[in-house]
Amino acid sequence: MPPPQANAVVTLVKGKGASSGDDWDTAGAGAVGPQKWASAARAYYRETTDRVTGAGALDVLVRRELILETADVDAMALDTDDVVTFTLDGEAGARQGSAKTIRRTKLAGVPRPLQTTLIVLEDA
Repeated sequence: MPPPQANAVVTLVKGKGASSGDDWDTAGAGAVGPQKWASAARAYYRETTDRVTGAGALDVLVRRELILETADVDAMALDTDDVVTFTLDGEAGARQGSAKTIRRTKLAGVPRPLQTTLIVLEDA
């Protein structure tokens, strides 16, 4: 059963890419690791645009989030830095994002669709 509000489908999760040389804690540029999960899980996608000023420059950041049932996220074995592939309802092409933070919610006695996890993707 999908979350109460859904506008996207998560279809693939891949692990982060292999590290390179001295940067053992950083994925290689553009590297994507092995497939961890492939199926279809309904999700709610939202994005906000922020204007950030600093050091005399103006940057525009697109903050992206996915909300899924916690049970689906558990099945994905999702970790931070994993690459999530998803498609928005009504769009032909898929989008991708790396998980920046994962906020799981598990509450006793609450129906499964209301047990949700917020996945904050890297800013675009």
